[in-house]
Amino acid sequence: MKLPSNSIKQSHKPIKLRNKVGGWIFGFVCMFLQSSFVEAQVFNVLSVKVFDAYVYVPLGKSQETEAFFTLQNNSASALNIVKVTSPQVKTIEFLPAKTTRENVADVWQLRAGQRLVLQPKQQYLRLKGLKNSLTTGDELQLEISLSNGQRIPLIARAKSAFDQRHDH
Repeated sequence: MKLPSNSIKQSHKPIKLRNKVGGWIFGFVCMFLQSSFVEAQVFNVLSVKVFDAYVYVPLGKSQETEAFFTLQNNSASALNIVKVTSPQVKTIEFLPAKTTRENVADVWQLRAGQRLVLQPKQQYLRLKGLKNSLTTGDELQLEISLSNGQRIPLIARAKSAFDQRHDH
């Protein structure tokens, strides 16, 4: 059944702009808050950076090696390394070469704006009970837990202890 064209009413009611503008403002505020939250999360993750991570290839059939890396604390507060874990290692020990009464609490501290550099024969991690053998170029997953609850995953590349850089 076809209705006569004059029976169709067209509405010329004014659009309520207040509701649409209010919806846009609400949406913008939510988007701003969400992006601010994401930026805050990214800042927290980037407040401590890890680079130059490597482990030595164990000699022979040894299941023990050493790990090294550099941490840069870009935050305004000091942080401590609480623990380091790996699904590929049974035990990880913190080994400072020189611990004194004065520095025993500070050896694994990341001072605000400073770097902590783990180096052979100085300060490093001893990894005991490797679950898999390592050869040059292999990657080992580690996770650093900090005193603020932050966890930093990293990949350490295996290299030979004899591949040291020699400056002449």
